[in-house]
Amino acid sequence: MTHQKLAHDIGSVREAVSRILGQWAEAGLIEVRRGAVEIVDRPCLEAAGRR
Repeated sequence: MTHQKLAHDIGSVREAVSRILGQWAEAGLIEVRRGAVEIVDRPCLEAAGRR
């Protein structure tokens, strides 16, 4: 799934999705690979999503 498709599906813009995914990847919550996002730390990701 592209950042553009994900942004469209959630009613956002690609730039915002890319920024948030980058922050989560840097924090070790997810791993981003071509066409895929793998959740590494689900409890912390859920907490980050509530902020």
